[in-house]
Order: sequence, then structure tokens, then C-alpha cells
Amino acid sequence: MNVESTPVFYNEVTNCVKFVLKDGVFDLTSIDNFEKNFNSSGFGVKFVTKGVERYRVNKQLYTVREGNYLLVNGEKEASVEINSQQHVKGMCFQVSDGLISQVVASFKAPNTPFSDQELSSFFLGTNFLENKYAAQSNALGIKLMDLHRQVLTKELFEDHIQEEFFFELASAIVTDQIGVFKELQNIKSVKEDTKRDLFRRLNLGREYMDGCFEKSITIEQIALFAGMSEFHFFRLFRQTFGLSPYQYLTKKRFERAIYLLSQGLPISDVAVESGFSSIHSFSKSFKRVYGVSPSNHFQIK
Repeated sequence: MNVESTPVFYNEVTNCVKFVLKDGVFDLTSIDNFEKNFNSSGFGVKFVTKGVERYRVNKQLYTVREGNYLLVNGEKEASVEINSQQHVKGMCFQVSDGLISQVVASFKAPNTPFSDQELSSFFLGTNFLENKYAAQSNALGIKLMDLHRQVLTKELFEDHIQEEFFFELASAIVTDQIGVFKELQNIKSVKEDTKRDLFRRLNLGREYMDGCFEKSITIEQIALFAGMSEFHFFRLFRQTFGLSPYQYLTKKRFERAIYLLSQGLPISDVAVESGFSSIHSFSKSFKRVYGVSPSNHFQIK
């Protein structure tokens, strides 16, 4: 009979639990105070599951809070600082360039609007966008949250950390970043550094909306959070993501509303919890978009 191996867990005694394979490295960390300068190489992912970690990558500062992750690639000068009264917990992954190359090749198709060379250059060249992301916003983040859940519930075992483990991570990275690559092409800027900085700002604004769409917020507030003028943010957001900020907010609110309706909540509660100003405004907007009233939506499905 095969005996399953030891569950993977956050070890507060040794500070770090490490797994090294041919195509990647996986660390679970639990540290209260730590400072280190290092040279980052390959694809690196740092997901914070409790507390705050601060990274500096090529002079750019990233404050990575609980539920966020930092994605970097290439040869970079970097540093990390952790300073907390309680242990800060996280997951760290290194995925080999070779594995990423294999996955990128599998995603290429003859009908794509960009060349194979452009895509390979983005992933493996100097123009890759290192950035911080909210975990709930994309495929990699959802994968990371699921891994964290498996660690907490002791469902992730040492013998699960095989090559396919890193293949799944690489696939999620490529899936998300092909989307980022396409969005970057929509930002018309001569300088790549400027294009990447603008995308980071727009992404900050999008994540701000993701976190508080159910509240009464203005485009001015969102633009201020992103560090841009209201008009500049509005124009670039629509140009980059194909929706205006208002349309994006409305989309998020309807997604929330449909979920709450599926749970059987009263329409008056759904309207408030989804961020609409009134039940009348919600019902009117819902019928305009879906062709039926909220109360009839699930009856005809």
C-alpha cells in the first residue's frame, strides 16, 4: 500500500520550506523580520497570504499585501524587506524560461494579430511587464489562492510537487500575460518604459474598481488612486481595455447582481449590495441590458 507523503505547510520554525525541481522552485515562507538584496532571474512569483512584504525591482517599489502577488521576469536587481511583529506568510515560485517557452509555443495560433516573434520577445525579452496583481483578478491568482487553501486544509502533499505542478503555473502565467500583451499594444506610446508605467497605473485603477464597485465611487476618485488626471485615465482606460471606466463598473455590478439573484436574495437587497443607487435604477438598467426584469431573469433561463 502506498503511503501519502507529508502535507506541505507553513513552517514557522525553519522559516522556509523549499522544493526544487528541474523546471521550477517552490517555497513556502513564514518570516517576521528579513532583509535581503538578490539578483532575480527567470519568472518569479511572490504571493503574500498574510501580512505585507516590500520589494524593490530595478528601483521600482512594490508593496505586496495579503491577497496580492508580484510577477517578475528576467535578470533584475532586487531586494525584499519584511518587518512585522507577527510572521508574514507567503508562497514563492521560480519557473524556468524553458518551460515558459514551451507553453508560449503551445498558445500560438495562425490567426493571432501578433507574430510569434513578438510574443516570444515579450515573454523572454526585456519588455516583459513586471507588476503587482490582485489574486482574485486573473488565472494565476486564482491558482495561487487554491494552492493556499490546499496548504491550510493539508490537502497539498509533498509528492504533489511534480513537473506538472509547474506546468500548470506556467500555463496560468502565459494565459494572463497574453492578455496583458494585447492590452499593452493598445497604449500608443513610443517609449516602452512609459507604456509599462501607464499600464500599471491603469491596472491600479481597475483593481480599485474591483475592490469597491459596490460603493458609490467616481471616475475622479479612481483616476486619483491611479495617479492620473480624470480625462487621461478615462481615455487610456477605454483605449486599453475596450470599455470605459463607467462601463467596467457597471459590468462588475451586474456580475455581482446576477450572482446574488441566483442565491435568492430580494431584489431590493441585490440592488444595494451590487452598488446601484436604487431598486428603480437597478431594475431599469437590468432590463435595458438583459431584456427582462431582474425578477424574471432566472424564470426564463
